[in-house]
Amino acid sequence: MNRRLRSRITAIMLMVVMLTGHWGVSGVRAQEESESEISGPLKVTFNLEEKEIRQYIEGFEQKYPGVEVTYECVDDYENAMVDRIADGDYGDVLFVPGFMDDREIPNCFVPLGNYYRMAGKYNYIDSGFISGNIVYTIPSSAYLMGVVYNKDVFYKAGISSPPRHIDEFLEDMAMIRERTDATPVYINSFLDWTLRNWIDFPYAEMTGDPDYKGNKFVYEKNPFTEGGTHYAVYQMLYDLEAHGYTEGFENDISWETTCRDLNEGRCGCIIMGS
Repeated sequence: MNRRLRSRITAIMLMVVMLTGHWGVSGVRAQEESESEISGPLKVTFNLEEKEIRQYIEGFEQKYPGVEVTYECVDDYENAMVDRIADGDYGDVLFVPGFMDDREIPNCFVPLGNYYRMAGKYNYIDSGFISGNIVYTIPSSAYLMGVVYNKDVFYKAGISSPPRHIDEFLEDMAMIRERTDATPVYINSFLDWTLRNWIDFPYAEMTGDPDYKGNKFVYEKNPFTEGGTHYAVYQMLYDLEAHGYTEGFENDISWETTCRDLNEGRCGCIIMGS
């Protein structure tokens, strides 16, 4: 199969399959080729077990029966891809390895299409690699940070709308504790990685300014004093624990249990971080 046709097949695969992370794919303008003309092998290389994307592969092969998809799950993906990228043997559809410099991307991947056309279809496309108006990679997911809450628990506590500032949030936690059987909030203090999320909250989440951390915070003489975003965030964490709104430091609750308890209403909300 020639490079041009392989590029078109890969672009179609990209439009069908969306997974976690960044993709760099060798594909462009799949719509120029009719579905009946698309054929040949296509190699997909990720660090996810095949069972996690099997439904996507099967759906793609049903739509394009002439394409035979070969999937490979690569352990230790970042290190393994160093040699593969250097050798030019890295498959047709893959996650862009984190070690790759943006300047290398046009040398390794075929462009996907025009930014203005693709921006209407894909969210957060600006997080991919774009040169001029040409898109080379796109994000397949977005990372969100903040508080995730169970609407039913809030409703049972008599809370009709989400809180708009920290004082209201603390009042809501008190209402959940007093009026329901649910734990107001899980902070997963037993899992140290969840506490590290709080380090990031004072920046974009508290200011709404994506440039604050790199361009403003570094010039503040006393960023941790009362009145600053760091003080507000860490004071909130202190108040949640001091008032007994959390599951407690002694509880060993896994992240999987946390998500299940939120879904089933055993806690009112959880702290979410990337």
